[in-house]
Amino acid sequence: MYSNFISLFSTAMYLGISCETIKYLYNAVKT
Repeated sequence: MYSNFISLFSTAMYLGISCETIKYLYNAVKT
């Protein structure tokens, strides 16, 4: 159970970082 939660949490963190990076790059290209 705990390993499953940690895996899910790390995946959510990775997706969150990816999303922020994409938004940052999009804003950088747009301006």
